[in-house]
Amino acid sequence: MVSFLLEQGANPALLDLHSRPPYFLCSSKETRNAFRRYMGEHPDAWDYATAQIPEVLTTDMEQRKRDKEAEKRKRARERKKQQKKELVQQKQEEVALQEEMERKVAAGLACDLCGKYAGKSPLTRLEYKYCSTECVNGHKRKLMSEAALRRLGG
Repeated sequence: MVSFLLEQGANPALLDLHSRPPYFLCSSKETRNAFRRYMGEHPDAWDYATAQIPEVLTTDMEQRKRDKEAEKRKRARERKKQQKKELVQQKQEEVALQEEMERKVAAGLACDLCGKYAGKSPLTRLEYKYCSTECVNGHKRKLMSEAALRRLGG
């Protein structure tokens, strides 16, 4: 509609009662772009400084912007695809690590308190194996409390 009015000779530099030009009153980007396109097609037709139209909009500029946005979307899709691939790989590594731990635990290298892999040379106390000193002390307390309960409650 704006393009039609401008082609028919409507002055884009006329101000309203509050001294605002039509470009300033536009509510949508497409309407503002119509003013900018007209300014590019008819550079000497009106006083565009009074109309407060910022700069010319050419088809080349619009095409470059569309190309740039398409490239940005493409990069975002590729980035998302890469993140998904990394997530799948990370999950596979976690599953492999979990299976490895389960094999080691099944081979008798598990901590007697927490059940985690106790390492190549686990800490030992009596006939028990532990992964850390916290587990040694915790299991010691547990065994002592169980023994006390057996003595008292039988």
